[in-house]
Amino acid sequence: MLRATFKAILSASLFIVLVPAVLHAEGGQAGAYNKLGAGVRATGMGGAYTAAADDTASAVYNPAGLVLLPDLQLSAETYLMSFNRAVNYISIGKPFDIHKNIYSVGFSWFNYSAGGDIEARSTDSYEPDFLISDSVNIFIFSAATTLAGNLFVGGNFRYYLETIGKTRGSGTGFDFGAILKINEWLRAGINISNISTFITWNNSTMVETVPLTASAGLSASAAEPFGVKGLRLSGSADFLYSSYDYIKAALGGELTWNDFAAIRLGFDGQSITAGAGVKLKPSEIFFVKIDYAFKPDNIVPGEANHRLGITADYIFPHFAKVDDVTKTEKGNINEW
Repeated sequence: MLRATFKAILSASLFIVLVPAVLHAEGGQAGAYNKLGAGVRATGMGGAYTAAADDTASAVYNPAGLVLLPDLQLSAETYLMSFNRAVNYISIGKPFDIHKNIYSVGFSWFNYSAGGDIEARSTDSYEPDFLISDSVNIFIFSAATTLAGNLFVGGNFRYYLETIGKTRGSGTGFDFGAILKINEWLRAGINISNISTFITWNNSTMVETVPLTASAGLSASAAEPFGVKGLRLSGSADFLYSSYDYIKAALGGELTWNDFAAIRLGFDGQSITAGAGVKLKPSEIFFVKIDYAFKPDNIVPGEANHRLGITADYIFPHFAKVDDVTKTEKGNINEW
């Protein structure tokens, strides 16, 4: 009886400590795993993606960017970090042309794991009392459309499912984003994430509030800079705000060559990021992109985090794109 009581007290104590300290190791706050982001290209560009978003990672950075998908897109990635932490992200999106207006829908799965072998102790003993697992799953349902030709808007519905040992938490939230195409080479964007997002736990009256984050950004691109044929240079800048604890800026750039290879560089507000990718074209309607990104670890000095992903695009013959919002039957002019 005494032993059972001790274990109950120990479990409750561990829950109080581990919720903020283990599950949210990236920042010691509810939902801090959201700071890890998604999208290999976006990571290489320092996460400065509010206006640059044009792939399935738009679900995380700005759902309005789903309108800019070339057509059906499927992406998968993994992000390896210190202490056996990992992020997996799988996303699919598809735009539709209905009565000369573009609508787009998407679904994404974001998974964060701190590992299944986290040691729990009540003393400084060498052997742990027991092991627990720690994981988070976010299911994101997205929709976007065009307004007035050059204005795109989108939104997300998020469902959170968190697990720490035998403790379960769940919650819902919303996102909203917009992108304005100012001209052929310049875009502006805004995004608000985790609107009214709360996590409740099955064995506690505690309710966690996931911090609202907001961002505003610009994205610019130039074809054949310096007169070099086949090159394309893109740059982006974001200002980000969290309702908990920070205001920061992020910068990113990308240089592509002949729509085949790309190199990226960025600053995410804390450290320098970098990345590269190649684009393969087995046919005129099917493309495969393989991307890699690197950034220093936020917890362990000298450690590196590695993000690797693959993206497949299938262009339906009746949905070929010649610019950001206009479709023709001529074929796709697809940028990276």
